[in-house]
Amino acid sequence: MVNILQRIGVIEILDNAQKVCTAWRAIDMDLAMWRVFYMENYLGSSGITVYRKMFKQAVDKSQGKLAELTMVGFCDYELLQFVADRSDRL
Repeated sequence: MVNILQRIGVIEILDNAQKVCTAWRAIDMDLAMWRVFYMENYLGSSGITVYRKMFKQAVDKSQGKLAELTMVGFCDYELLQFVADRSDRL
């Protein structure tokens, strides 16, 4: 299961993993799943809005337990403040 989740990435996990089956939904709801994540904007300027929305979803799923974060190609002060307000472990 971990091998599959590593291959599909955070975008697919946010959008679809919880819809696959009850086991995947349980994993999606597990806070440990959202302690560390990496997001990179592969869509250029056209993808910034989409990535910002997904990023906020992922931070909210961490419920303050986010411990490590990498954002490439869409980071700004507003998003950093969003994370700081919701993640006491960073």
